[in-house]
Amino acid sequence: MIKKIINKLVTKNYFKFFYLAYVKNLKIEGSYTFKREKYDRRAIIASVIINKKIINKNVKYLEIGCDLDGTFNSIPLSISDKIGVDPKRGGTHRMTSDQFFENNNDKFDVIFIDGLHSYAQCKKDFLNSLEVLNEEGVIFFDDMLPADWAMQYMPNFQAKHTGDVWKLAAEIIDTEAFNFKIVKSNYGIGVLELKDNIRKFPNNDYSKLTFKDYLDYVDNKFKIINSSEFINNKIN
Repeated sequence: MIKKIINKLVTKNYFKFFYLAYVKNLKIEGSYTFKREKYDRRAIIASVIINKKIINKNVKYLEIGCDLDGTFNSIPLSISDKIGVDPKRGGTHRMTSDQFFENNNDKFDVIFIDGLHSYAQCKKDFLNSLEVLNEEGVIFFDDMLPADWAMQYMPNFQAKHTGDVWKLAAEIIDTEAFNFKIVKSNYGIGVLELKDNIRKFPNNDYSKLTFKDYLDYVDNKFKIINSSEFINNKIN
């Protein structure tokens, strides 16, 4: 009987929070905050695309997870040069990212990964993106700097949710195989470039990392820059 009552209570977000925090004895400690930045993710991605258009003229863009097309519609390219993939709404292709990559033959200069906000799916999208990224291409990732434990907890139980994609940022940093940084915009925009066109990525499992590990990466390992610094020193 008690178990049934608890199950009903945890359908409400605030009850679920306390249930997860105290009944399951999960550790909640620390937070990461930063002031609202001058440039958002749309400006950051657009700045790289504009820079690439000046250098190469032709730029192909791929977005994984489009939702209401807030980012997709802001991309300064014609619709023939950009693809948006989302199984529910937005973009140009109504399918999962797995389905898209399975049948895709195109290469891209800029890719933005903003689909399911889980470490496992983001990693799959990243590995698939590596295969279709042009040599001088750039991959962007959304939501790599959650503000607190609840925001990154999986499964989601609140409106503001980044998921645990920060674990992929940790894995990328530890491999030292790519040029990688996180821009302090929105809730952290990861930016990745290839080193010498190397695309190998070790098959490690970072799913067991905790929020305490995240705070350690923020303090000691992640290369975090502000949005103005990124805009003013645009990568090629």
